[in-house]
Amino acid sequence: MANAIFRQLIKRFGKLSEEMRSSISGLSLPVLADLSEALLDFTNLVDLQSWLKGRIN
Repeated sequence: MANAIFRQLIKRFGKLSEEMRSSISGLSLPVLADLSEALLDFTNLVDLQSWLKGRIN
């Protein structure tokens, strides 16, 4: 599931940092499912960063 999310994010926003890729790779399947829906509302990578900060300790 993470690979599909990477493809969607890259198509929409361009290259992802290694830090973002690593953070996404470490997410559980339920959280990845949440991200797959949430990314539809993101307008930029700052939205992704904020979303990740809210889910990673």
